[in-house]
Amino acid sequence: MVLLALFGGLALLLYGMQLCGEGLQRAAGGHLRHLLTSMTRTRLSAVFSGALATMLIQSSSATTLMLIGFVSAGLVTFRQSLGVILGADIGTTFTVQLLAFKVQDLAMLMVGVGFALVFFGRRGLVKSLGQAVLGFGLVFLGMRVMAEAMAPVAESALARQVLVSLSGNAGLGLLLGAVFSAGMTSSVATIGLVLSLVQQGLLPLDGAIPVVLGANIGTCATALAASMRASADARRVAVAHIGFKVLGVALVFPFIHPLASLVAGTAGDAARQIANTHTLFNVAISALFLPFAPWAARVITMIVPDDMTPADNPFKTRYLDDRYLDQPALALGQATREALRMGDVAQGMLRDAMRSAATTSSTTSSARSSSSCRAWGRRPCRPIFCERRSGWSRSSATSRTSATLWTRT
Repeated sequence: MVLLALFGGLALLLYGMQLCGEGLQRAAGGHLRHLLTSMTRTRLSAVFSGALATMLIQSSSATTLMLIGFVSAGLVTFRQSLGVILGADIGTTFTVQLLAFKVQDLAMLMVGVGFALVFFGRRGLVKSLGQAVLGFGLVFLGMRVMAEAMAPVAESALARQVLVSLSGNAGLGLLLGAVFSAGMTSSVATIGLVLSLVQQGLLPLDGAIPVVLGANIGTCATALAASMRASADARRVAVAHIGFKVLGVALVFPFIHPLASLVAGTAGDAARQIANTHTLFNVAISALFLPFAPWAARVITMIVPDDMTPADNPFKTRYLDDRYLDQPALALGQATREALRMGDVAQGMLRDAMRSAATTSSTTSSARSSSSCRAWGRRPCRPIFCERRSGWSRSSATSRTSATLWTRT
């Protein structure tokens, strides 16, 4: 029953996050696309736009997927995307901080309010906001289910001994956090499970920090899988996302115990300490790597070279992709770009057709002029070249050229 309750709680948490992200994304509409494409001129503004977009859609993986699409479409350059990636890492800490609040008792109220807005709302904005509230309610309900499922485990001496032994191996905790986060395509779900264990006293802070670090690495798997069929710049975005996380974990991992001592002084609640660890880690790596973003772009460009492919077929779609159907702002932007590209192709075809028609008309006019010269009984015409010097007859000259050239004598 414990495993079944944990599975159900995780399912509610993941589904609630999906509903919340979709609702807020629909409510934002095209503003989200504008936020990620226009506010990337400076590195600080790019960090701010990435953090704000991730807070709205409640998923750094979704922000990175949108960014990969924008880079593939040429709306954002690879260098501009680095600041957005670091900002997305900061934005994802907002959800974890919300989970650390003990508001599980308000979960059913939020579910009821969200359902009422979705069911009785008439305008699209009201329905989208209701879906977001319903999603938040399901997230807190999932946390409540997992916390209640851990209560019997906390009374088991065997379970405590197993978890304590596992927490003593930081490398194993890092691996478990990465695998769970990659499998559930969400670092928040993994950290939510860790919060449930910590709240019941089953996992100490020193053992929870490696799992949190591993969850930050595992969340990069979604972006890596989405960039496989994309352009070279889009693959560079995924590599940058992974590189920042791996380097950050490599720098922090040897100092887990000092980090635990530092975080322990930030709050008295164990769940809040875990949330602060996640926030401190992501803010620190963003502040550390942001000044070196231009050099990082050069290194990643050398690691991931440009595509060596032949010219694209202009009659095949270039910007449409089924992967963007779950992101309306990105899908509409890609459809607009494809329509404009098709218009350019059609305009080029019309221009070529008009040029060909003009050439054909000129050739026909020349032929008619020659025929009229003969019909009016004027002096006979001859080729512009000398037949005696060339050694060609009129028939042979005609066979070697597309048309015989005549002139008055």
